[in-house]
Amino acid sequence: MDMEQFLLVEIWQGLKRHYKKLLTWSLAFAVLAAVLSFVVLKPDYKSRATFIVSRPASYESGDQPVEYNNDIQMYQQLVRTYAEILKSETVLNQVKENLGLDLITQELADKMTVRIENNSNLVSLTVMDEDAEQAAAIANEATRAFQTVVQETMEEDNVTIFDEARPADESLGSGVVRNTIMGAMFGFLAALLVVIFKEFTYPSVRSAQDFSRSFSVPVIGTIPKY
Repeated sequence: MDMEQFLLVEIWQGLKRHYKKLLTWSLAFAVLAAVLSFVVLKPDYKSRATFIVSRPASYESGDQPVEYNNDIQMYQQLVRTYAEILKSETVLNQVKENLGLDLITQELADKMTVRIENNSNLVSLTVMDEDAEQAAAIANEATRAFQTVVQETMEEDNVTIFDEARPADESLGSGVVRNTIMGAMFGFLAALLVVIFKEFTYPSVRSAQDFSRSFSVPVIGTIPKY
C-alpha cells in the first residue's frame, strides 16, 4: 500500500469512527441556522414600478447635444442615463424627505434595483423591504421624484409612469431552507476538519489492524481486554 492509499484509508477509517460527531455537528448547525432565519432574519417584500422613456423633445427639434446614429442608440443611451439618475442622491434624498425615512442614502439605494427591460425603453424599479407597504411607497415615490427631476433639471417631459407599485401579498421569505442547508454543510465541514486534524496530529493505534497497517509488520498475538 503506497502512502496515498494509506492516507485515504486512514481518513476513511477516521470518518467511520467519528460519524456521530459529523452527524451531530451537521444537525446542530442546521438547527442553529433555521432558528436564526426565523428569529433574526426578517422576510423581504418586493414591489415593482415601471415607466416608459419616450423620445425627448430636443431630439425632435434637432437640439440634442449628442448626435445619434439611430433611434435604438438614442433610447439605449437615454435609458441608461435615466437609470443612473433614478438612484442619484438628488432623487433618493427627495424620497427620504417625502416619506420621512430614517435611512442613509446608501441604505435606500441598496433596497432599489433598476432594470432596463429587454433593451427597450421600458424601465422597471424593484424595491425590497421588510415592510410590504413601505416597499411599494418607496418605489412609487422614487419614480415620481425621478420624473420631477427630469422635468426640472433636463427640461424634458418624456417619462411616463406605466405601472405603479402595489404592496406584495406574500413575502419572499427569509431563506430558511437555503440557510438550513448551508448550516448543515458548514457544520459537516467544520466537524470534518476537526476529525482530520485530530487524526493526523494525535495519531494512535486503536486495534491490531491499525498496528499492522502502520508498521507493516504482522501481528503475532494480542492481549485480551477484560
